[in-house]
Amino acid sequence: FSYFSSLFNKRTIYSASVLVDGSDKHFERLKGLITGVVVLKANQKTKMTAGLIVSIDPSSQLPVIPIFTYEHKFDNGLIADITLPKSLYLRKYVFNAGRVSLGTELDRTSFYLYNIDGTSQKYEYRQLDINSGVIYEHAIGDFIITGKTGIKLTPSGRIFRKEDSYAHPVYQTKPDPSFYFNIG
Repeated sequence: FSYFSSLFNKRTIYSASVLVDGSDKHFERLKGLITGVVVLKANQKTKMTAGLIVSIDPSSQLPVIPIFTYEHKFDNGLIADITLPKSLYLRKYVFNAGRVSLGTELDRTSFYLYNIDGTSQKYEYRQLDINSGVIYEHAIGDFIITGKTGIKLTPSGRIFRKEDSYAHPVYQTKPDPSFYFNIG
């Protein structure tokens, strides 16, 4: 659901989403997201927004997250593309249909675990990854080929009971930084 209006004489976008979470074995959780974003500036060179995301999920690490986006096109062809807290990139269009980006982004891995302790208890594994590196995107007709490479840092990974929260893990990991490569 999306709704457009004005707040303080600025374009404002409200949205609500319902998410279903689970695995190939079971439906596990119904979640919701509510966002409100105010467009602070929008012209040919600069776009800037600020807002909040509210997560309706009992296992959420942060139920309310401030968001800020900023895109600026410099005269030399570079583009600053900042979406906090998700990503921070410096981009440049290259060749006829390509774009190279240098920066960092947050990514999340999450899945459910069953029967790991001989009981019917369900667990969730969740980790936050910080991927820093280079992205190359190339348009071929209606398709975009993407290659990503760099260093993946995982501050922590946690296993917690499904009915508990991320803040109460039964097991924690701290993987070493690793190289990553992805093409799609």
